[in-house]
Amino acid sequence: MQARFFYTVLFLLFAMVAMSQKKASTPQRTPQQEAAKQTEMLARILPDLTEQQKRVLYDINLKYIKERQEQAERTATIERIKRKHLDYQAVLTRVQYEILKKQCENSRVHCQPAVHEQAAAVYTTQY
Repeated sequence: MQARFFYTVLFLLFAMVAMSQKKASTPQRTPQQEAAKQTEMLARILPDLTEQQKRVLYDINLKYIKERQEQAERTATIERIKRKHLDYQAVLTRVQYEILKKQCENSRVHCQPAVHEQAAAVYTTQY
């Protein structure tokens, strides 16, 4: 009888810990907040971004975040990321894009998949 009570209490303790961890998770961001965070990350990686580039990168990020919310399939994700990096290439200088690409290759944290000209995408975590 005491063992049953002990296991019941133990189970309830684990359940409470699990529930409290869910509440402590990161709150959902709006697409605008997420785009601002991604743009801020790019600005940290590329400190020489101009204000014009930051505005355009914000618009690109916002566009693809909204697209991601509409289509979450894996094949759509891969294509969307490739198009996003092509848009990045159009905005960034060659040197800036190379720096970003190296950051994506070297870091598995806070980096979207980098698209290489003749190689498959390198998968890393999101911003």
